[in-house]
Amino acid sequence: MKRSASSAQSTLFDSFALIDDPRAANASHPLVTVLFCLIVGVLCGADGFVQAEHIARLKKGFIKRHVPLRRDVPTHDTMARVLSDIDPAQFVRAFATFMEHLTGRPAKDIINIDGKTLRGVVGAAAVKRAQSAENQAHIVSAFSCLRGVVLAQLRSKQVANEVRAAQELLEMLDIRGAVVTLDAAHTKTKTLEIIDERGGDVVVAVKANAPSLHAAIDKAFNARRAKVVTTTERTHGQDEYRAYEVIRAVAVPGFGSLRSFVRVVRENVSHSGRKQESGPETYYASSLLPRHAERIAHCIRQRWSIENKLHCVLDVTFDEDRSRIRSKHAPENFSRVRHIALGLLAQVKNPGVSFAMKRASASMDDRYLARVLRLKSS
Repeated sequence: MKRSASSAQSTLFDSFALIDDPRAANASHPLVTVLFCLIVGVLCGADGFVQAEHIARLKKGFIKRHVPLRRDVPTHDTMARVLSDIDPAQFVRAFATFMEHLTGRPAKDIINIDGKTLRGVVGAAAVKRAQSAENQAHIVSAFSCLRGVVLAQLRSKQVANEVRAAQELLEMLDIRGAVVTLDAAHTKTKTLEIIDERGGDVVVAVKANAPSLHAAIDKAFNARRAKVVTTTERTHGQDEYRAYEVIRAVAVPGFGSLRSFVRVVRENVSHSGRKQESGPETYYASSLLPRHAERIAHCIRQRWSIENKLHCVLDVTFDEDRSRIRSKHAPENFSRVRHIALGLLAQVKNPGVSFAMKRASASMDDRYLARVLRLKSS
């Protein structure tokens, strides 16, 4: 295999080496070639296997400089078959290894954990059947706010199993010094224990699904004076005022790692001065002490970055929700290819340039594509 002196290049190919080739030993194309062609295709605008093959043919000269290529590029059938048969657990480890080497581990990171269902995996007719939920590809991701990339992801068979998938992600990641944010579905004793044992902090939403904790927060705010952090944002024709009220947590059985309770009050005022409905108060709990109220408030606000910077980009730029890839492990594994491409694109700093423009630039300019892939252009 031809390699440059770039450590990032060897990291990309070394991560592929963690995946066993599911085909016979006499396969026409090495596994690294098939995966590299797929990643090049997705970086350059492909949203499926047919498009990836077409782009790989156009980029044949570029691909041949970096991986073994026998005569022609892999066909879309070969790409689909390989991705369908690759062991997802091995791809999970390869993906996490690559992202760790690509992005490093900054201090005081905020890691958002959330799930996203790939809507196109189950057809419209199957949605009407009760068993369709079993076939959905629900991907649970750990998204780094500071790095703007997915650190790791796992498939959950159903939305109901997202909690267990999140726990497995936390056990896989190095979260020392980071703050993990979670929605109310993850207000579970075991989840909080994993975060505490692995040296991380947590900010988690609290709703009625954790009745003892929810009642304790409600009662505590009626009896104590809170430290208040206020923020103002001007967006969508209105000013959004938020007050983050933080108090020291009281002891609640099963939630011993929590040190702060938080109540968030919102008020929206239009630019004409008219007040809008602000919605109900929301509760959170954190392992950070009340003296870190500003950081807690920042983490709560950054919770939405997984929607704005990941899920929205995947649907708008990579057309993920309309993907019809359905065979065996292909939906889950192709999702990882998208996340690798998104992570690589996020590391290229072009102020004001969207992900769509970055993909277009990669398709037109081999030097830019090499820059995205951290390879030597030649």
